[in-house]
Amino acid sequence: MHSKVSGNTGWLVGLGISKHFGAVSALVFSLVLSACGGGSGGDGNTLTAVDGAPSLTSASISADDNATVTVGDVVTVTVTASEAIMAPSVTIGGSAATSVLGSGEDWTASRAMTADDTVGDISFSVSFSDISGESGESVSTSTDSSAVAFEINTQAGNAIDGPFQFAKAFGDYNGNGVHDENEPSSITDADGAYSLIEDTNTPETYTIIVEMTEDTIDSVTGESFAGTGVVLRGSSAGTVVTPLTTLLHAAVAVDPTYTAADLAIDMALPLGVDIATYNPFAADADPAVAHEVEKVFQQVMTATMIVAEAMTGLGDLAGVQMTPEEASAAALKAVASMVLASEVEVDLSDETQVAGLQAAAKTEVAANGIDVSDAIADFV
Repeated sequence: MHSKVSGNTGWLVGLGISKHFGAVSALVFSLVLSACGGGSGGDGNTLTAVDGAPSLTSASISADDNATVTVGDVVTVTVTASEAIMAPSVTIGGSAATSVLGSGEDWTASRAMTADDTVGDISFSVSFSDISGESGESVSTSTDSSAVAFEINTQAGNAIDGPFQFAKAFGDYNGNGVHDENEPSSITDADGAYSLIEDTNTPETYTIIVEMTEDTIDSVTGESFAGTGVVLRGSSAGTVVTPLTTLLHAAVAVDPTYTAADLAIDMALPLGVDIATYNPFAADADPAVAHEVEKVFQQVMTATMIVAEAMTGLGDLAGVQMTPEEASAAALKAVASMVLASEVEVDLSDETQVAGLQAAAKTEVAANGIDVSDAIADFV
């Protein structure tokens, strides 16, 4: 046994392993790569190390020919080396690439941008070694002057009756009325302001929903809206979500031809007020116009909440449970029906018109399976 070890040792020394260990290691690694399908081409040739440190002969950053990208867009870094290299380590926008593909001299790395990335020109870096393990100098600039900028697109607006603070606003991309995982959300501030981050999945237009939370208040009056079931709706084409944008949404569900201009006329809003954009609490709002608009907001909100409470009470009498959200939605339908049926300017403080609202409310009561007499319904 001892003599065989000596014989093997002599063979290794004859091969010059002590002098050429690095070259043999590179050869073994090349054979492993070849067995795994690696290589600079598809002809089955094995990779071989080249003397000296490797370098990148080209480096480019791109995003489907777009100079500017946003959240969800994929950015790609493509490199070519002076010789075969192992899979490089690549960062894009300061974060590791999620995909690194290639072989031999040519490699491509990519990742999708997120809301946590920094706005501006997207940085990248490439660290690499040849197949013998010798490192090249890291590269962080393109060789072809290519560049891609990152921006975050947002949908910003205000949720208002008075300004709703601590309400939850979200983009309802699929129109199901529920905040799904891929839909952006925001908690409103003291001005009722929200900001929703848009990405590559964002539709051209969509509904913005504002839900009351346990902490939601009217930041002007301090009134709590917790447990009220109030849900406001507006459009991403506008900049406010209010009782009137919510009423418009309900009216259009009944009559798709009904418009914001129709509602402005029906509610006797001051000339020039755009329901989708007018904020009576904006710093530049005319006080007289703002007062008139706020008054209409309050009428719609108060009528909706009173009718919702009445419906909940009738449901209790009939043994039918309605959640605050269900009662609020049914009450809003009643208000919308009354507005659509009105042949005069709507004034929810007028007793005759309120009688029309009562009739519409009783229709919604029946539609929700609440069976009570007209006398009880009228009384409540």
